[in-house]
Amino acid sequence: MDSFKRPLIIDLSGKAGAGKTYVKDKLIQYLSPGYKCVDLSDYILTEKDFLDFVISRPVSFFLSILFVLLFIPKGYRWMCTCLRWWIKMQIMIIKGKSLKCDFVFIDEGLFRRISLIRMYSFRRVLFENIPVLFRKHFLYPDITVFVMANYDMCEKRRMERDRNTNRFKLPGNKRKGLIIIDDLGKDIDYAEKTGIVKVLRYNNEREFEMSVLAELLRMKDGICRKYQ
Repeated sequence: MDSFKRPLIIDLSGKAGAGKTYVKDKLIQYLSPGYKCVDLSDYILTEKDFLDFVISRPVSFFLSILFVLLFIPKGYRWMCTCLRWWIKMQIMIIKGKSLKCDFVFIDEGLFRRISLIRMYSFRRVLFENIPVLFRKHFLYPDITVFVMANYDMCEKRRMERDRNTNRFKLPGNKRKGLIIIDDLGKDIDYAEKTGIVKVLRYNNEREFEMSVLAELLRMKDGICRKYQ
């Protein structure tokens, strides 16, 4: 069992259908025998969580509202949805850091949330163009696993996944989809370049690659030494 003083927060980002949940589940499967892992992906946000965030981090809460408005959401409904997405991500990171375990996993990670906010807004604001004041007061994961796959393969997986649900089942606009993926990649590249997060890129077009596990543990060891 790892003796690190706090868990490592790992989120996963990538296009819908890239296989984020698959990669997360595989990582948890292989890590669990030797490490305590917690998956917060399906965490249900409560009113208490929200109030605790507002009271304990009023600046982050206020900047979260301004952050969402920066993108100019497409109507009041999407403004509320985007704000809920963003605040929930911030709360999950706070909660994850308080847990007594080795790894905390969050599906649909922080940069994916930014990508979704951008999708439902009128402005394509890249992470590097977000005011420094905002970036300074937000909370970030330790590692972002950027799951990538061929666009058409992602769409096929997504539609197969959504076939028996009420989620969006039809093919998306490929041109817009490629722009969304490109913007997400730029966000993650900038965050990595500036040292905001460590980034692990994973190409999910074949069977699960065990090399990602070794790379994750290597990155974890480096981060652990940094905080000791």
